[in-house]
Amino acid sequence: MRRNFLFFVFFALLLAACNLPRPVSDPANDLMRTVVAATLQALTQQSTLSPEGTPMLSATEPAPTVTLTPTASTGTLSGKVCYHDSGVLQLTLYFQNVATQQLLTQSVSRPDDSYSIELPAGAYKVFGWPPDYTLGVLVKGQATVELAPAQNLSGVDLCDYSQGPFAVPYPPGYSPSTERGSISGSLYGYPGSDRLTVVAFNKGTGYWYYVILLPGESAFTISELPAGRYQVVAYDNAGNTGGTQPTVYVIAGQNTSADINDWGGSYPANPVH
Repeated sequence: MRRNFLFFVFFALLLAACNLPRPVSDPANDLMRTVVAATLQALTQQSTLSPEGTPMLSATEPAPTVTLTPTASTGTLSGKVCYHDSGVLQLTLYFQNVATQQLLTQSVSRPDDSYSIELPAGAYKVFGWPPDYTLGVLVKGQATVELAPAQNLSGVDLCDYSQGPFAVPYPPGYSPSTERGSISGSLYGYPGSDRLTVVAFNKGTGYWYYVILLPGESAFTISELPAGRYQVVAYDNAGNTGGTQPTVYVIAGQNTSADINDWGGSYPANPVH
């Protein structure tokens, strides 16, 4: 209805303008042209009707973007870490999701005596091993730990040590019965020139393994060692004895570097005759 009315006004004004005389400078004629131009502009304005019938311009502002905040899906586990004895210098903590079998890890070492880790919500097996897998650690009295979304669960202490694999599970893919490691190193400051016998003492089992170096050799490798904690000692026939640091970790499938450079310490007697 409004559009038809505007067209009627436009044509009426246009006919009136055509019948008017056209002097070179006529204020009334100028005014009429201004009115016609304004009418044309109003007719070309694009508009739409809302469901209520109220005119509204099509060039409306865009709707604001709504950002959704995701629901919390993780929680935090934390607790104490115990090292069992002076030979355990570091631990790898394992957090295995019971449903998905996803395995997350965290390493701790002395003097750190606690841990904290963010995990997806769920049920977890929580356990730990030193690098040599000689003695595993569990959460006392808890086969699994339940972690709820947005929960901060403290007091999940890893202090219950036991031998694997039945009490403490091994990480997936690890088989200590089939894998061996090795120790390699160099000799520094050797005061003699004799042939050397290099012995690796397993501090957990009491077994020992050795190689014999020719005179002048200054590097050694002892292979096929079961995972464990060792001390390596070199002996010659003149009574000179040198060793590595007190604890050398042998990790299954890996070579450990350990140099012999202390020739004044107290070491076990040479077991090789």
